[in-house]
Amino acid sequence: MSTKPLFPPVKINVPESILPKANTDNQNLVPVSFQSMYEAGLLACQNGAYETAIGYTTESLNLAEKNHNEIGYLEAAILLNIIFEHTGQYPKNISHLHRVFELIKKTPACPQLAAAYASIGRLYYLLEDHPQALVYLFKSLEINSYLDNGTGLAKDYTYLADLYLTAQDVEQALFYARQSLFLCIPPVSDEQKISTLNTLAAIHFQNNQPGSANRRLQQARQLLAKISFPYEKTRAYLISGELFINQKQFEKSINALNSGYEIAKQHQMQTLITQFHYALARAHKQNSQYQEALEHYEAYHLNNQKQANATTARQLRSLETAHKIEAYSFRNHQLKREIQERAKNQAELIILATTDPLTGLFNRRHFVTLAEHWNDRVQQEHTNLSILMIDIDHFKKINDTHGHPIGDQALIHIAHMIQQSLRAQDILCRYGGEEFCVLLPDADIKAAQQVAERVLQNTSKILVLSENHSFQITVSIGIADSGTNPNQSIMSLLGHADQALYKAKQSGRNRSFSFFPSKNPDVFYTN
Repeated sequence: MSTKPLFPPVKINVPESILPKANTDNQNLVPVSFQSMYEAGLLACQNGAYETAIGYTTESLNLAEKNHNEIGYLEAAILLNIIFEHTGQYPKNISHLHRVFELIKKTPACPQLAAAYASIGRLYYLLEDHPQALVYLFKSLEINSYLDNGTGLAKDYTYLADLYLTAQDVEQALFYARQSLFLCIPPVSDEQKISTLNTLAAIHFQNNQPGSANRRLQQARQLLAKISFPYEKTRAYLISGELFINQKQFEKSINALNSGYEIAKQHQMQTLITQFHYALARAHKQNSQYQEALEHYEAYHLNNQKQANATTARQLRSLETAHKIEAYSFRNHQLKREIQERAKNQAELIILATTDPLTGLFNRRHFVTLAEHWNDRVQQEHTNLSILMIDIDHFKKINDTHGHPIGDQALIHIAHMIQQSLRAQDILCRYGGEEFCVLLPDADIKAAQQVAERVLQNTSKILVLSENHSFQITVSIGIADSGTNPNQSIMSLLGHADQALYKAKQSGRNRSFSFFPSKNPDVFYTN
């Protein structure tokens, strides 16, 4: 029986301008640049063409060395580490790191230096040397915090979340994963956001929160439907399969795991292949398919790389010692605790500056900053942007009748329900008082109206308890989109949404209205 795939296939469009070209006539060879080779390697890696990616990236490494491009060498070495992580070829990571250790001693603070520390830390994590992994990951975190590099911080936090999850410290893992997701806004890539969502799903799964895990996987699927990222797509299949096992849906589990396993085999992702064998062995055993379970258990043990990892870890330690890299010593437990506390404090300061303490949503100031960024992108790329302005109906009456603690409870319920109604890429904030605002990237007026309708339907289901009775909450929504005037400022767009909200209030509440430009200021159209 055919089943609908969890992740529909994505068409891969490879820009020809990125791929290096060479003439077969030796007299007319077209010279290739470091940048073209590096970008080709990066594109191939993202699309899971790892053999091709290794070729391009190795060549970019050679070109960087030949042209004394030290920053370029770090970039290529980091990419090579990622390729080897995806394919499970950890021993190959060692050969090019001699030069990396030389460069990080003399390279000033920059995103590439931080990424190099993070890359070495990630390698130690994969080789199961967690104390030493923390040394390098926290060094990267320190540099990225100094540079205010959101892209680097998002990756650092995800790496730390992965490490703490493996160490069974779910609380710390969840803390860092949430910090990463918090930072996964432009210019941080969708690929990073997918990685963070998968890690969060794995944490929720480990923490016995299947509903939260499924929500994060659904958000990842929405993004994976738009871009090609086989590695994270395969990870998502693995987490989904393990969730199905725990829910005793063994056929669904086997289907999901087999789908992911086939992708992992196609792209030769050896580490994930090993994990799929183990998960499939469990699923088949639980489903009383003992022969299949035995075959996967045998394949799992055959693919286990622990001995190779131990050898590589020793080689890496020798390289590090030879170059006398100065890093934090985690032999001192007190120092370790201080570094962790400092990193946590830095993350918490970011949260305090950008979020509403009651609901945990972005605050108005940070929201406007993000909205301005998206509006600039709309004007450059000629895409769509919509805004929802949402106001709780009769909120003053709720506070006066039931008290402010119940009013706060209502705000929290509404914030949660609105968030549940949005797409993965949408941005929600508490705009002020009982007012919320939603930024809808890549959404025209019709798409925005559909989101608004979901918000209306979902919020109407909320019942807030007050002493011995409960009451229902409704909201009114104003909608505006950039299509009416692509060159307008974000404050103008917010103003239009506010006008539409006022019209929704005037018309009876518990409904949405959309702003429509007209010579007659009273002309609107409703959903």
